[in-house]
Amino acid sequence: MRSHFTLLLYILYICCGLTAVGVDAADGGRRRGKAKKARQRKPAGLNWKGSKNQVDENDSSASINGLVFGQETYEGEVTENAPVGSLVLTISASRTGNEGRNRNIRYEIKKRKFDTLSPPLSIDAVTGEIRTLRALDFETTKEYSVLGYAKIEGNKNIKATTRITLRVLNVDDVPLRFTHDVYEAYIDENTPGQVNNSVELEQGDSDLTFSLKSSTPYYGLEVFFIHPRTGRVSVSSPLDREEDDRFTLVVLATSRKQSAETRLIIHVNDLNDNPPIFPHHVMTFYIFENYPCWLPLNATDKDKGENAVIQYRIAWGATRFFKIDPDDGSIENIRRIDYEKHKIFRMVVNAYSGNLFGYSRVVIRVIDTNDNPPILNDFQVFYNALPDALSGAELARVPAKDVDHEGVLRFGIVPERSRWNKLITIDEVTGVLSMSNTRSREVRNKIVTDITVYVTDGVHGAQASCRLELTPISIEMMANGVSVNVLNVTEDNFLRSFRLNALRDALAHTLNSHANQLVIFNLQEVARDGYPLLNVSFSARDLDNKFFSREHILSTIYFERRSIEAMSGLPILPAEDDVCVLETCNDLQRCVPRKNLTQISSVLAHSTGDLITFRGVHPAVEKSCECPNIYSINNCSEFVNYCESQPCLNGGTCEATDGGYSCLCPTHFAGDDCQVDFSEGYCFEDACKHGGQCLNLTEGGFVCQCMPGYDGPQCEMTSRFFPSGSYMTFPSLHQRSMMSISLNFSTEVTDGLLLYVSRYSQVNDLLAIEIIDTQIAFSFAVGKMTMRVMVGTPGGVSDHKWHVVELIYRDKMVEVMLDSCDRDAEGEIINNYPCVAYATQALDVTTWFLDVNTPLLVGSIPANQEETRILSRNFIGCIREVRIDNKILDLADSLTDFGTEPGCPS
Repeated sequence: MRSHFTLLLYILYICCGLTAVGVDAADGGRRRGKAKKARQRKPAGLNWKGSKNQVDENDSSASINGLVFGQETYEGEVTENAPVGSLVLTISASRTGNEGRNRNIRYEIKKRKFDTLSPPLSIDAVTGEIRTLRALDFETTKEYSVLGYAKIEGNKNIKATTRITLRVLNVDDVPLRFTHDVYEAYIDENTPGQVNNSVELEQGDSDLTFSLKSSTPYYGLEVFFIHPRTGRVSVSSPLDREEDDRFTLVVLATSRKQSAETRLIIHVNDLNDNPPIFPHHVMTFYIFENYPCWLPLNATDKDKGENAVIQYRIAWGATRFFKIDPDDGSIENIRRIDYEKHKIFRMVVNAYSGNLFGYSRVVIRVIDTNDNPPILNDFQVFYNALPDALSGAELARVPAKDVDHEGVLRFGIVPERSRWNKLITIDEVTGVLSMSNTRSREVRNKIVTDITVYVTDGVHGAQASCRLELTPISIEMMANGVSVNVLNVTEDNFLRSFRLNALRDALAHTLNSHANQLVIFNLQEVARDGYPLLNVSFSARDLDNKFFSREHILSTIYFERRSIEAMSGLPILPAEDDVCVLETCNDLQRCVPRKNLTQISSVLAHSTGDLITFRGVHPAVEKSCECPNIYSINNCSEFVNYCESQPCLNGGTCEATDGGYSCLCPTHFAGDDCQVDFSEGYCFEDACKHGGQCLNLTEGGFVCQCMPGYDGPQCEMTSRFFPSGSYMTFPSLHQRSMMSISLNFSTEVTDGLLLYVSRYSQVNDLLAIEIIDTQIAFSFAVGKMTMRVMVGTPGGVSDHKWHVVELIYRDKMVEVMLDSCDRDAEGEIINNYPCVAYATQALDVTTWFLDVNTPLLVGSIPANQEETRILSRNFIGCIREVRIDNKILDLADSLTDFGTEPGCPS
């Protein structure tokens, strides 16, 4: 029964959770017991095992008479500055079976088995009070854990165990002190992360915080940060040693009441991250020719040490003349430098540091020294001027050159025995040759003389011969002058290759003149279709010293162009004054180009090096708007009909022409006004031409007995035979607003050219009569537009019979008729072929006159003419009775006769 009661008490004890409460300690110490939630207790006498210090179970008898601590674990706190002997906490145990026997309980504490040091605590064996045994230090040990034991005095089998934890509270009582006043650390540039050293505290509480107070330079606070607990310093972004190679950080350590600071000097380690840099991106040096040079480049590298070692190399240019020291970067010449051959050198120099490099463009300019004599070659001067402009005229400049810039040239004339030696003076400073002011009047004709000139630079000298051709240009010479265009030749090429003399000789030979009588007085270079064209103006005299007419020279060049080109080696073409090509005159006025001989300009041309100098005269060409006689009323606004006065005699028919009028005479009458009467008149002077004899007839009238081949009424030659390639030329038709042409022909060829006239430029105005596929074609252009009309007859005209072509041009309209068109009694055309055709100038073309200037050509076109607007170039057959404005063309008075034969075969 008693045992049952004891068991019941034990159960109640466990269920009610009886506890022991700690008591506050005296002397500044303190303790605090923490009650745990009541749970089923194990019987007294259990031992702690494992990490949880559990108590082993005893047998059932121990549970009944065992000891039990009031708490499973005891926890207490004490400040680190509590005096030795301060009460920390009290543990208490009780017997489970007999409460009255608790006075025999004894207490003790022991360290845990794995602890090496005994805790600084003691326990009262009777009361269970735990006190400090020695001074505590929070910075050394923050917590102590021991095992508490309770047992019955005199009974070893009854005992209990509990766990005791004592926490030491920090009272911040130790001054903070770093181990060093200054720390040094290192970190590579461009590398974020921790530095290789950190700050340390020699003493101080453990509950503290590290921070950065300041930085030099100031922006270090933005890139560095410190771990608040460990004091480890790191950098958040890459550093550039070349910008700042050292940072001084002030590190602050703080606790609740204490603080301390130290300096952390962080050195930034250099990496090879910068290429060498030259002082300038373009470096210019000056050196004297013929002397050695030493040119330092002095590249720099922001890195240091081995990372700043620079090697130099010439990457491009001038390695034949210069070398570079790979270590110090100085440039030296390896051969003599001649300014006259090399005035400037350019190179690119690289400076290497490891894999990095920089570059600079190096320009070396050579300074000239006076080490060469002046250069002076023989030269030639062509000078043309009006006689009144010769006095004091500057003829040319002596073409001396000094390749040395240091030389100052002085000029002079070597005295010689020549009547013209004193005619020329020279400026000793400029080298300009001039005419004497006093003796220029002596020059009346062309002068050709040689003058010896010299030049010196003070150290060296040279002399040369000057061939001077001085020509006074008269007004008559320019008035009879013409121009030719030399194709694809410049002034320089024309003069330098002596082509001027070649062209002059070829023209003189073709005109049957002498080279001294042909004067080239002007050169003018222009461009045509993107190619150079040289206009050469000249005049020529015949062997009797009379000027050739412009028309004669132009027609000769036109037809003898190929032979002139073969002799001179130059492609040429007769030039023309184009001021009237557009024909801008009002109403019916005609544009006439005229040379204004009162406005003459001087033109200078010279070859490369000035070895040939040509000075010419260029008269101004102006247009003049004039009225033909037939439009002389009211400034060309009205037509004058000269036929109203009936000028034609003996029944002649009057027709208006550009020249006024012409008379179509009946049979037995001739002359401009039909005044020659062969039936009733008498012989008169020059009644019969070309050696014909005039005979008066007994019954009245007269007759001409003509030489063979001359078959006209007054011994004109009216017919000629044209073998293949032959032709005749006559004066040009020039400007025409009205005109009539007729001719008779006989041929067997199916294609041929009967008549042609155009412009020397072979553009714009054109008039041509052709045979194309046995029919007649008429080509006509006034301006740039070319028209072609056809007329024909059954069976064609290539039948060896005589056919007549008639052409009437008036008011920009042309009528072409073949064989007068066979008509019936009422005048209607009776064949099916178009024997008459009309062509009208386009309305949008403002040109009024047919304006041609080449000779009128009858027969084949010369082989050297490159006319593309006609289809037929050759003719074989007979042509007779060619009439211009009703006047018969005397075929014996041609400008040119190339291969034709008088008369026609029967």
